[in-house]
Amino acid sequence: MKKILLILACLMFFVNSSYAQKSDWIDPTYDFTKVKRICIDFDVKPELRDGIKEKESQEIFYETIKETFVDVMPKPKYQVDSIFSAQDKLSISGKTSKEELESLSSDERTNLLNEYLETNYDVIVKCSVLQYDNGKKYRGGFIVGSVFVPGGDENAIFINAHFNVIDTKTKQNVWSVEDKRDKEGTTKKKGMFKRIIADFSSNLINILQTKKPSAKTVKKVGF
Repeated sequence: MKKILLILACLMFFVNSSYAQKSDWIDPTYDFTKVKRICIDFDVKPELRDGIKEKESQEIFYETIKETFVDVMPKPKYQVDSIFSAQDKLSISGKTSKEELESLSSDERTNLLNEYLETNYDVIVKCSVLQYDNGKKYRGGFIVGSVFVPGGDENAIFINAHFNVIDTKTKQNVWSVEDKRDKEGTTKKKGMFKRIIADFSSNLINILQTKKPSAKTVKKVGF
């Protein structure tokens, strides 16, 4: 019997534990069903711009958002472009050539792009990755029967992604989501990040197709 308990304890110790925390806020006065033109953007916090985490997470994001959102949205009802496509369209719009864009300062290019986004898109859907790491996570000890299994640091992955849907006219967030997950073991970050993006895409599709302003009066914040 003790041998069985010991085997069970060992199995419990090696089973990977996971943690997920998700929070969101949505503007109850916004009519998402009127959104038809969508621009997709991506960014990472400065500490992740190391040429590895930034590129890897960016590639996974655009690959997965295309599979789970862009290719799913019915066309021509919805127009969905990446920020790179929007920049290309700006340069061939006839108003500004690539040569003219390159001659502008960074601020001038940003202002010009923002004007183009405001005119040609209803919302910007932006993913910002705040954490994309391998590290250690402490697992406490536990008892199975009379067997004590000591705790210790375990290998783990950590991902924290923020998604914001921004109205191009008001420049205000109309839906914000934070999805923070970690998992012990040798699980690769790619799989977890793909699941985060797929979950967001599924919810976004539902909101765009069904979410209309609430009939309830919304109280103003402040005095």
